[in-house]
Order: sequence, then structure tokens, then C-alpha cells
Amino acid sequence: MKLKLVTTPLTTLAVVLAAQAQQYQTNIIYYESFSGSATGLLNGKVPDVSATGAAWQAGNLLYQNGHWDTYVAGSANGQAAWLPFTALPNKLYILECSFLNSQPNWLAVGFFSSYPLNNPGISWTETRWEVRHSNSGYLWMLSRNRGDQPDQQAFLGYGTGNQVTAINGDLVDPNQWVNLKIVLNTGWPNDSGSYTYEYWLNDQLRASGAIATTLVGSIGGVGLSYERSATANSGADIDYFRLSVVPEPSSVALFGILLLGLSYVISRSNF
Repeated sequence: MKLKLVTTPLTTLAVVLAAQAQQYQTNIIYYESFSGSATGLLNGKVPDVSATGAAWQAGNLLYQNGHWDTYVAGSANGQAAWLPFTALPNKLYILECSFLNSQPNWLAVGFFSSYPLNNPGISWTETRWEVRHSNSGYLWMLSRNRGDQPDQQAFLGYGTGNQVTAINGDLVDPNQWVNLKIVLNTGWPNDSGSYTYEYWLNDQLRASGAIATTLVGSIGGVGLSYERSATANSGADIDYFRLSVVPEPSSVALFGILLLGLSYVISRSNF
């Protein structure tokens, strides 16, 4: 008797997983919903999901409900919210955040160094210029509402080096919630053999390109930072923060192949 493979939902799923592994699910490394107390500080809190078990290291003006009070000063001081992170080869990392910052001082999200570069002896919890993305950040984006400067900007880093020119202007309305996403591809899968990045604003791809592996190798953390303001204002609010990674292609493809084999066995038993 000639056997044939019956097309079942299981067979279809297996084929999809084996052929399009890169479109499969992600695993969450960090997720913070900012649904906590309006008076409790974020510093020391473990995110809602923390694959590493690490807690936030944050300044004393960021609260568990996601509100970040303004810091008024005449210098370039600012605050940060930091979590440890190391970018590994052959991964696809997705960093996402949504916040409302209608003030002239910028709020940024992106990757950090392991410690403040210009002063390794200080803590990420301090209010200082060294803890900001503009001094210790890699692959980061900012948003603000400022008439004399661009509302949105992006940089490869560190600091304000290697500016991404495609994101340098009044691109989205800062008086509304802004969704920011950074995709870092360290070779998952990547035919060119180089590391690549993507910057998204409000679910629209704005910029992409190659990034040096040495720069990615300098990443030691992930998080947010807030610049000081010259005048008092209502501050900013963060809705969520998430860092996820796509499973390795070989693992997803193997899972698809196993399902394909199982579906074959099931179909064969029908004859």
C-alpha cells in the first residue's frame, strides 16, 4: 500500500516552524509593567519578569508606577534605571518601551555599559551626568517636546557618537504615548555575517543598518535615563519596558522537525 502524508493542523504547524523559525515566539528576559506603587521607588524592585533575577538600579525620582519626577538643575545631571545584560552571538534581541514625555528634557531607552564609563566608581542610582545615555549608552533613542531641538533622536553610541541620521527630527507627537523599539541582531540568522540593528517608532521602521561587533561587545546593561530640566515640570510616565530574545533558529527548527515527524506517524496510523 502506498503511503501518503495527510495534511493536518499538526503537519501545517510543523512546516511553518521548520521553514519560518525566525517568526516564532520570543522569550522574555525582562518585563516591567510599572503597575506598582505611586510612592514606592523603582530602585531595588525586581521586574515583573526577570530571567536573571536582577533588580532595578534606579535614581530616587523614578517610582514603581512608572512616573519619573523632573530633576531641576543648572548642570547636565540626570538619572538612570539600569538592569544587567550581555548580548550573546547568534541572537535576536528586541527592546521595547512606551512612555509619555511632553517635556523639553529627554527620556531615553536603550542599552548601557556595565558601569558609568566616565566614572566607574559611582552607582547607577545616583543623580549625575555620567549615568545618562548621552554618556554611557549604546543603541539608544530619546523623545521629548522641545521647540529648538529635534523631538526624537537615535544613536549607536557610546554617548552621542554615531548618530542615526534617519531619526533626527520631530517624527512623532511627544504629547502622545510614544512606542520605541530597538532590534539587535547578533547573527540570528544573518547572511551578511555582520551584526545589525533596527529602530522603530510607533510600530514604524525608521532606520536600520550594520553595527560593529566590538560596540555590541561593550554592552553590559539595558534600561532608561532621564535628563535634568532647567525648569520644574510634571515629569514623564513609562507604560512598560520589555527585553526579549528569539530562540535559536536550530532549536525552533528542530522543534518543527519533531512535530513534522509526529504528524507523519499520526497520518500513517490512519492507513
